[in-house]
Amino acid sequence: MAASVVAASVLASLNPGHIVNDGLNTTGNQTVQVTHCDEGGDGGGFLIGVGMGVVGSVLINIGQNLQATAMQSSPEVASKPCTSKTWITGLSVFVCGSLLNFLAFTFASASILVPIEAVQFVVNVIYGKYVNKKAISNRMLLGVTITIGGTVLCVTFGSSDTRCFTLGDMEAFWLQPLWWIYLLVSFSVAFFALSINRSYTRQLAIGGSPKHHVYVLPVTFAVSSALLGGGQMIVHSKAIAELFELQVQMIEPLPVTTWYFYLEFTLLATGGAFWLFKMNESLGMFDPLFIIPLLQSCYILFGVIAGGIYFEEFAGLHNGPAGWLAWPFFVLGMSGVLFGLYLIAPPVDADGGRKANGGADGVTMTISSSTHGALSGRNRVYSSEPHDETALEIYPSIDKPGPPIASYSSGVESSGSAGSKGHARKPSLALIAAFGPGSMSLDAKLKKGI
Repeated sequence: MAASVVAASVLASLNPGHIVNDGLNTTGNQTVQVTHCDEGGDGGGFLIGVGMGVVGSVLINIGQNLQATAMQSSPEVASKPCTSKTWITGLSVFVCGSLLNFLAFTFASASILVPIEAVQFVVNVIYGKYVNKKAISNRMLLGVTITIGGTVLCVTFGSSDTRCFTLGDMEAFWLQPLWWIYLLVSFSVAFFALSINRSYTRQLAIGGSPKHHVYVLPVTFAVSSALLGGGQMIVHSKAIAELFELQVQMIEPLPVTTWYFYLEFTLLATGGAFWLFKMNESLGMFDPLFIIPLLQSCYILFGVIAGGIYFEEFAGLHNGPAGWLAWPFFVLGMSGVLFGLYLIAPPVDADGGRKANGGADGVTMTISSSTHGALSGRNRVYSSEPHDETALEIYPSIDKPGPPIASYSSGVESSGSAGSKGHARKPSLALIAAFGPGSMSLDAKLKKGI
């Protein structure tokens, strides 16, 4: 709530002239006269929004890396991170980046801003190479290049939608048939994925070994989590940002006096809490080096689709200089972002483990159940046979396992054996802070204390 107040104060200081006025806003079959846009907008607001999105994502990752560095400096800092100036600085940088990302929603479309958040993974690799002095594989470099190229394509050929919305506009978005069709289809897919995930989990719990469970479990987990949480959170984050803008400009009717504001605020809080919970849960169930890029990819994909449909951003995609060619280039850009994230993550070896340095030296990284147990009380289901852990060069957060703090039994290994015992380690405050909307980095999520 404090972040919302700060965001509102910043919005109040902004010149509303950043909004392009085309005189009309079209919502479904309605044509609504725009009443709060300045005349003669030059489209600069779009570039401001993109710039804020890039800078915000960079600051988020730098802040998380500073927090990770502090957490690994000593056991005392790991137990009480607020005593470290480095950790506090990292948290401050992270909060500033998050606010910039939130404010960017009032300048540019969600379908452009969400892919930009992949920049966090790029910054993480660069930070690892030049600050942490870690070796970077050719695979990761290729992933960084493709991710950057895909992001540029998304920004160039995506919806440069700089419309401003009245309260009536945003309420009318809920009446669009396409939006309700999307909700029906996406929720159906999400619950179907959840049912498959639970079915596979039950089979593993009794000692079975369902086909392709090493991939089916994390994929169904990520898809359901992003559809029910992350993707919806994008839509309602932008809606709240737009409502704050109307509020600070005192546009009647004031949003805080309407039911729509509290509906959107509730949906944002619910979606955000669910996404936060699933992010935290995933680190205890799966190999973080695999599940985090997978979750971020689903978050970006479904966030773009949801935002594009709800705010009708796709309807004007062909109105740019490229015309209808914008569609294939935008899709190509999205594919590049997702494939780049896949390359940045270390590859899978034959046993289902992750190779250190993206396979640069052939060393296999496997997180064993004995030191990295599930936060939810279950062993990881994405692991090969447990063995000694090998330090991962580019991800220093997990190269030093901490002391176990809670034991449990009846865990499940990927090989299908049951009844193994392990330990779960307590998630840090920095981890909780890192799971804000669209704020995911490989290094920060795997910091000491998970």
